[in-house]
Amino acid sequence: MEKVINFKKLGSIETLSSREMLEEEFFPDITEDDYLCINSEEVYYESYPISIDNVIKYLNIIKEKGSTHVTLEYHADHDTYIIEGFKHESEKEI
Repeated sequence: MEKVINFKKLGSIETLSSREMLEEEFFPDITEDDYLCINSEEVYYESYPISIDNVIKYLNIIKEKGSTHVTLEYHADHDTYIIEGFKHESEKEI
């Protein structure tokens, strides 16, 4: 038996650059001549960490638009995260 959940996509938002958010948080006086290095054996450089407070801020924005569920994707070209919001509509068994 197949179980199906139907969602309606309500929209998406793109965060500010996660690299720029880190610079603003830890080095507000950083210049274009400076280089931000993330030093951790556990961070893979395909993405930059984002603060939990910023994640919650963006989740609240998409939640206010009626979303009950989200997908999160890292956009490597922009150093941003894409948050797509969905609303649960129905479920059924086929």
